Amino acid sequence: MDERIAALEARVAAIESGMLKAPLTVLGAGGKPILRLSADGTLLLGSDNANLVALIANPGSPARVGVQNREAIVQMSAGNGKATVEVFNGEPNNVTLVASATDLGVVVEKNGQPAAGLGAVPGKGVALRLYDKGGKQVAAAGENPATPGAGIVTVGNGAKNSAALAANSDGSGVVHAFASDGTVGSGLIGADRMVAAYNKSGAAVVTIGKSENSEGGNVTSRDPTGDGVFRAGFNSAVGGGDACVFRAKKQQTYCLGLGVPGVGVVGR
Repeated sequence: MDERIAALEARVAAIESGMLKAPLTVLGAGGKPILRLSADGTLLLGSDNANLVALIANPGSPARVGVQNREAIVQMSAGNGKATVEVFNGEPNNVTLVASATDLGVVVEKNGQPAAGLGAVPGKGVALRLYDKGGKQVAAAGENPATPGAGIVTVGNGAKNSAALAANSDGSGVVHAFASDGTVGSGLIGADRMVAAYNKSGAAVVTIGKSENSEGGNVTSRDPTGDGVFRAGFNSAVGGGDACVFRAKKQQTYCLGLGVPGVGVVGR
């Protein structure tokens, strides 16, 4: 009896001192466990597995916190230089937030496939990325790697980019639409106030834009290397429009002055 009393006194003293030894279980009013502390440092709060809060702090492994309510789960972990927050529901949909030396960002998954992401991808900078139902990237927006400090937006079909909108360091903008072979098909060049069509080799073969000689506009058709062969537009010298064709073999330029009748030939 004395031994039992001594053991009971020791337990009471431990409780009064705030020191309890795991494993430990606390029962609720209905006799169900509402708190369970295991010897390895796992703490479970809740009367059943449908509504549960878990705190795991096992030595040598990342610390974790989990909150579960029926089919919805929130899980947080931190350790080894990496912090992660994951949000799940009953469907294969979840949101993951990761911060580490190599991974940084938020990923949204729907039906088990990435739907959207904001962050860094290995080998690439921080950007917003959007995906189709099959998990292929179809759009992205971020800093232009070719022009630090300027932004770029791209859209594509999951295999290659189809169009790009980019800013230059001087504040001007460029829009490129790509052909099916991946080369630039056409573009809007803000700095030159110009629209251009390109051939496969990358030379501009047609340009529409502001004249370099006035505030009027002109259209220029070019040979495969980009040299102009036909030009039509505003001519400030005559106060109207004109059109000129350059014939390389004859080294002559033929011009039609729309402000005056007839065709003039200018030798070169």
